[in-house]
Amino acid sequence: PVFDESVDFDDCEESSCQMSFRKVIILAIMFCVLVTCASMYGSLSHSALVIQRDGKSMCSAGTTLQQNVANHLIKDNVTRASFQELLGTLGMMIHEFVQTPAGGALDALWGSMRAQRHLRSEWDYETKVQRDFLAYRSWVQLAQQWGVDGRAAVPFGVMARRRAAEAITANFITGESFGTLLDRRDVDCSKAGPLLCGSCKGLCKVFFASSYDSPPGDSGTRSWFLVNATTGVPIGPLSIDSYDSRIEQSSDVQAKYVDYISRSSDIESMPATRLWSKMHQIKENESDLLLTLTSPIAYCGNYSCFQGSLGSDVNLRHLSNDCFDEWVKLKNLLALPAYQAAIGPQNSSVFIVYHVAEFYPEQQGLLVGASDPDMAENIKKTHAEASSWGVVRNTSNALLQRFGSWNATEL
Repeated sequence: PVFDESVDFDDCEESSCQMSFRKVIILAIMFCVLVTCASMYGSLSHSALVIQRDGKSMCSAGTTLQQNVANHLIKDNVTRASFQELLGTLGMMIHEFVQTPAGGALDALWGSMRAQRHLRSEWDYETKVQRDFLAYRSWVQLAQQWGVDGRAAVPFGVMARRRAAEAITANFITGESFGTLLDRRDVDCSKAGPLLCGSCKGLCKVFFASSYDSPPGDSGTRSWFLVNATTGVPIGPLSIDSYDSRIEQSSDVQAKYVDYISRSSDIESMPATRLWSKMHQIKENESDLLLTLTSPIAYCGNYSCFQGSLGSDVNLRHLSNDCFDEWVKLKNLLALPAYQAAIGPQNSSVFIVYHVAEFYPEQQGLLVGASDPDMAENIKKTHAEASSWGVVRNTSNALLQRFGSWNATEL
């Protein structure tokens, strides 16, 4: 290479791109700070997202848990318990006001018949004196259940609803029959007078009693008598032929059962069995719905010595009022501030269905009572799935769709 000897290299200055050591250190520190800040921002941003996500998840889980607890408290501890209590109460009412009085009436008459048969082997009910004795014994039992206690009538509100049957009847396959009927009716005693009402004044509940009798034979003609409700003594003849269909209920269901067991098993092996009749009504009073508990007249204890049937009638007219009372209790409970679950007749009902009728399948599903106040005054033979009350109809159809029939084992 050729150098210019005129150039003095000692006079050359440092390159303008050259940096001092101090600046390099400062720049390095700033870079590290920036990298650290960026790293921290990313980390914090990720942590914030994780915390937000986990917080939402925990809040959602906590809300679901609280909702489940609330649902459990309301549905299981309140609603389910309330429903169980309601159903239990109605079950006890049916047992107390339907099954018990009917069974007690049959026990009383059947006990007297067995005692007479044991003491007098000739006792065969063919004489009117024998039948009159048992008709009077029936009046004694009914008067005891109704609390007659020598009073022809009682003022409204004095006597609570009684656990009482309305009739005790006996019908023999040889034609003879007897029976006694007793119940209370609302009467304005200011117009009826003391002959009917005794000393009761104003609006009173008056006791009415009647009896019937028929001799052996195939005529089936019954003689009816008006009976002094306070003494059980017949007063005079009475014409109430419309009651005949009421009396025949006990014979009908027992005859069906005898026919059934005679075709399916040894009749001597079938013990005497109490059966409920189909539901029936009195022609002049279709607001009353009746059931008859029946028992065979069979002194040997089985159907090989079947002689006829006993019956005890109970009136179901009070069941709608019972349903309404229980529905109001449930409505008031669910309306409390703790639950705030409003129910009304548009979306709820308490109703009772006749769901097992082995010998009367056409009556399965009949509406026996409902919390509709109108039903308490106007009971008709209506199937629940055809009820004019929407909530009853819809619920009944849903049950039939779920279980197939009213007499399903699950029900």
